[in-house]
Amino acid sequence: MIGPFAALVAVASAAAAGPAPVRLSAERADAPDRHSAEAIARGQAGPAALALCRPVVDGVQLCVRTQDGPGWRLATEADAAAWKEPLPAVWARATDRARAAWRAQPPVAAQVEGMPGTYYVRQAGDGAEALPLAEPACLSSAAPVEGLVLALPERGTLLFWRSGDADFDKVLGVGARRMAESVEDNVTAAILKHDGQAWRVWAEVEGDVQPRSPAPTAAPAGRLPPSVRPP
Repeated sequence: MIGPFAALVAVASAAAAGPAPVRLSAERADAPDRHSAEAIARGQAGPAALALCRPVVDGVQLCVRTQDGPGWRLATEADAAAWKEPLPAVWARATDRARAAWRAQPPVAAQVEGMPGTYYVRQAGDGAEALPLAEPACLSSAAPVEGLVLALPERGTLLFWRSGDADFDKVLGVGARRMAESVEDNVTAAILKHDGQAWRVWAEVEGDVQPRSPAPTAAPAGRLPPSVRPP
């Protein structure tokens, strides 16, 4: 049994160790609410129930996760208070970590067999896959940002490519949807595009790829047949 003095020493040691590591994470829209409900169910209300998340686009939240033992959980306002760190500083640390990871392991180019065109993938699972949600310009390390669309089918997976070829868009869009449907930690099956001001849902996949009308910064597209299978 740990006595009061030992408990105080443990708290002081944790404080002396400094803030825990943090990283960015793309999450489903309901992530903050799910965290809050789970925290309250454990008897943790107030700042401990408030995850560090902010909405980016319909269906997607950009969040901060913190290391907790061997895993990573959503960071909370209570964590920031325990670290004696303003919320903007926590976000800055997570973003800095993502930038460094992106530079160390940039996205790699890939092709769909039998089709022209290139897409890029990053699947390191280190949080940097969420960096484009905070800093779209980071995509320029792989390709010019204009015309790029991206998919975040699951936490830790990023796909992006230049839109414009209907068949290529369809194959990658359906593939992203099927990936999102096959995993528990899915983020979104939608395809996103930055309009120069913010991320928007560019296309939604429901058996095919149907760009919203009007599609942000993109020419209108007709309905695409669902006959081509993803790679």
